[in-house]
Amino acid sequence: MKPDKFLIIERIKLYGNSFEVAGKYLKEQLEDLADYDAALIVLYSLIATKQARLDYLISLPDKNKHTKEAVKDTRHDLANYLWIKDNYDEYLGLVRKYCNG
Repeated sequence: MKPDKFLIIERIKLYGNSFEVAGKYLKEQLEDLADYDAALIVLYSLIATKQARLDYLISLPDKNKHTKEAVKDTRHDLANYLWIKDNYDEYLGLVRKYCNG
């Protein structure tokens, strides 16, 4: 699945750079992390979580309407997170451009 930059921009407008903010919370626990590194650790954790969820959903023997929708949503989220990971500097540019805070 391809990333949805429109959705990424909409989420930036709604939530700001939640990776950076979550990274700050992480830094409270691991004080010697740089802000950029902390944000990327959060992003990598989300990618790992989405991949784990996708693996679980795909392994279910009985896939109903809700399961199929969850697979679709999880694949979509995973594609967006992977794009952000691979294009983090571009993502930060979008944050600067579209974030209200």
